[in-house]
Amino acid sequence: MSNSNFPSSIKSILIFGAMNVETEWMISKLSDVKRKEIGGYPFCEGTFNGKKIIVGRTFTGMENSAAATAIGILNFSPDCIISQGTAGGHDPLLHKKDIVIGERLVNISSFKTNRYGKDEGIHPTEWEIKDWDPFEGDEKEKEVPCLYSSSTLVELAMKTEYRNGKLAKGTISSSNNWNMEMDRINHLVETYGSTCEEMESYAATQIANRFNVPVLTVRIISNSEQHPGEEYERTTGLLCQEFVLDVVEKL
Repeated sequence: MSNSNFPSSIKSILIFGAMNVETEWMISKLSDVKRKEIGGYPFCEGTFNGKKIIVGRTFTGMENSAAATAIGILNFSPDCIISQGTAGGHDPLLHKKDIVIGERLVNISSFKTNRYGKDEGIHPTEWEIKDWDPFEGDEKEKEVPCLYSSSTLVELAMKTEYRNGKLAKGTISSSNNWNMEMDRINHLVETYGSTCEEMESYAATQIANRFNVPVLTVRIISNSEQHPGEEYERTTGLLCQEFVLDVVEKL
């Protein structure tokens, strides 16, 4: 979304997390909370820092994220959206508790393979990320499709203080996969510039763009195969929520 379409003021913000550990603390900080479930997706509407905040839980997965985002936009008409939560680290320079501001988003589950015959093997390192935009026709193929967070929101997030680790801009990879093979992770880093992986943000951004709503992705590294011993830590979800509310205070 271009900055020319960015609202002159932000009065309502829709914030998504996939799991309770990514949303519970934030909900506890809202005043005058009203709870609503739509299509099985829970939303909590309240106030924080003089703004209307809607915290929605998407559950995991790209399809859930797309559905929850559309439902949230149609029912709450937010001025902007923040997709936030935990992610697995890909960039070897980043560690658990570091936060990635998703300047760029890539769908790493949309692949086209080369043609091989029976018994000619499987060649995943040759697979190329492709996408077909249904709004532009099924045959319109885009090379390495990617989406972008609002540059205004990215700049704002990067100016927000974070004391528990590094704060970095990067490329967030989304899919319904959990990658734990080091050679594959390094291939994603080298080929697509992947900083971390999760299962929601590309879909949320795609839907937000269709509705012309500015969107920002914020992800905290909760675990990293690049660093032995840096296994999943539940408390990272809390740290990410704290940072996101700090960003909200700047809006």
